This record gives sequence, structure tokens and C-alpha cells, in this order.
Amino acid sequence: MNRYKNRIIGNSSGFSLIEVIAVLALLGILSTMAVMGIGEFAQNFVFARASQATAAKGQLAMMRLVKEFQTIVSAGTATSTHLAYTAQRGGGTENHDVNLSVSGSQVLLDSQVLIDQVNVFSLTYYNTYNGASSPWSTSTRIIEISLTLTSGGSILPPLVSRVALRDN
Repeated sequence: MNRYKNRIIGNSSGFSLIEVIAVLALLGILSTMAVMGIGEFAQNFVFARASQATAAKGQLAMMRLVKEFQTIVSAGTATSTHLAYTAQRGGGTENHDVNLSVSGSQVLLDSQVLIDQVNVFSLTYYNTYNGASSPWSTSTRIIEISLTLTSGGSILPPLVSRVALRDN
């Protein structure tokens, strides 16, 4: 019987305390890295989603301005950040005075916020498509709109559009 006991003790299988501690330490390191990676992925996802929403708002504002500028009959004050103009509405039978301006980080259309989170907004006027920019005049044929927005502290790529004014 003694011989049988020695055999069990001599062939005992299992893990030593050092092996168990080493495995637990490795699992702890790997799980920490995984949690950090998931956290960074989630943060990037939220940032990308916010940037996408801001860019969509910018595109909608740009489309609104393009439509709005296509109705211009004449302009009064015209600078790089302000445009007071008369627009033809109601199927071409009514004229309305419209005021476009920048206030802080907002672009206002008739004192209503068109878009916020604006970093840069500018209007450039052209008499011909390939010509140099010039101040507004009765010969102005094209208005270039440039809009740069911020999202989460980052500046998004600029949105730029040119609007050909209708002939009066």
C-alpha cells in the first residue's frame, strides 16, 4: 500500500501556485487592454456620429442658401459675411426683403438661426464663372458660399457651393 501512495504523490497533476498567479496576471492584462480598446472604439463611434449629424445639418443649410439665392432680384448691403437682398417669391409675383448675417457661431436668415456650430462663413461674389472675385454690383452673376462647421472641438471639411443668379 505504501508503494501505491508514493505513486499518487509522485504523479500528482495540477497547477502550482506560481502558474495560477501567472495565468491570472495575464488574464488581467488582456482584459484591461480589451476594455480600453472597446472604450476607445465607442468614443470614436460617438464622435463620428456627431460629426455626421453636424455635416448633414451643414448640407441642409447649404441647400437652403442655394435655393434662397436663386430667388435674388437685387441686393443692398453685400459683404463677405452679410447680405441684405430682395427675393422674388410667390410664383414670381411677390418681393420680400431678406437679411442673411453671421452672429458668433450662427448664421441667421431673417433673424432666425439657419445653422449653428459655424467656424467660418463667407460669401464671395463673381461677375463671371472663371473671373476674379469682386464686390457686389449689378453685374454680379455668381455667389460662392463657403461654410466650415465644428463638431466636438474638431473642424469639419468646408462646404462650398456656387450659385448662379437668375437673369433679371
